[in-house]
Amino acid sequence: MWSSSEFGFVELDDAFSTGSSLMPQKKNPTPRSSCAGNPAASSATWSAAGDAEGAPALVQSRHAGGQGAGDRRGGDRAACLDVLTGVIATLRVNAEATARAASDPMLIATDLADHLVLRGVPFREAHGIVGRVVAHALGEGVSLASLSRQALLAFHPALDVDPASFFSVERSLEARVAPGAPSRVRVHEAIASARADLAGESP
Repeated sequence: MWSSSEFGFVELDDAFSTGSSLMPQKKNPTPRSSCAGNPAASSATWSAAGDAEGAPALVQSRHAGGQGAGDRRGGDRAACLDVLTGVIATLRVNAEATARAASDPMLIATDLADHLVLRGVPFREAHGIVGRVVAHALGEGVSLASLSRQALLAFHPALDVDPASFFSVERSLEARVAPGAPSRVRVHEAIASARADLAGESP
């Protein structure tokens, strides 16, 4: 989805894409879906891409799914990681498009409710308050980030935040520190944990 023309967040390298039997301009992100559903098939498909009597990778990927269960044993996970490493290494990210899509303050409206809960407001009440703030911004035709501090305080005295800085994607991400959350510290922990797991599986 993120590589589609509707989003344009990323572009897959040709070496890790399959084509369309109808649309010559289309790139299908087959490695990701193949690894999610059938690691062994993905390994066979991409290690021999283009070798099966000159058949297109698209055709090979369809035939690979028919392999028997006996072909899907240990090493599948490592094989998929090898493929996906290549996908990520050659992936082209459109940072401008992703930043633009993530900059909508409406995506962070729930943070206002979180802020209220941390100030002792029950979530059910906080939910309603934030809903009214959102309705107000929509009615005025302005973004949440452009509201004044005074405007927020009019909805609840605990909304003592500076909208311009509060509705920041980076602030929102870094505020999420629960296990598995997207703050930098948690992402780095997850990477370290994954590397340790892989090191433990190495022969």
